[in-house]
Amino acid sequence: MVVESRLDRAAYVRIVLFRRFTNTVFYLFALIGAALTAYTFSGGGISPLVALTSWIPLVIYSVLSIANALMSSRGTNRPFLQQTRYEFGQDGIKVSNRLGDGEIPWAEVKAARKLLGCYVIDLQTGQYFAVPTSSVRQPEALETILRERIKPQLGIAA
Repeated sequence: MVVESRLDRAAYVRIVLFRRFTNTVFYLFALIGAALTAYTFSGGGISPLVALTSWIPLVIYSVLSIANALMSSRGTNRPFLQQTRYEFGQDGIKVSNRLGDGEIPWAEVKAARKLLGCYVIDLQTGQYFAVPTSSVRQPEALETILRERIKPQLGIAA
């Protein structure tokens, strides 16, 4: 199956922010801030200033995540913003655009899921790529291929 698509900047930013704000580090910072704030208000003897400063890492993480997503979406030579051809075959996924091409064997693909209007395909290396659902003419066929080829299956229900 062949899919030709181009990820727009807004979709890229949404996916990056979703991944950053569902990251374990984000929840760890939030948990620390909430725990110290709750302990302070329950009469735990900690200064309210300490509880307030415990939220600083979460705020910094959030601001830097947003700034990073916006800055990385700029520029015309970003691979993820190029018109890209994906060939989903028996042995893997062939990816090509004007900047280059490559093949990803199915063993290197960790998971696939529909997320924010895209099929997000996660690789074992931590990298990922997103294919807009609007560019897939036969979504059922693509989902079948992903379901059959990717073990363990995540996000593409049977």
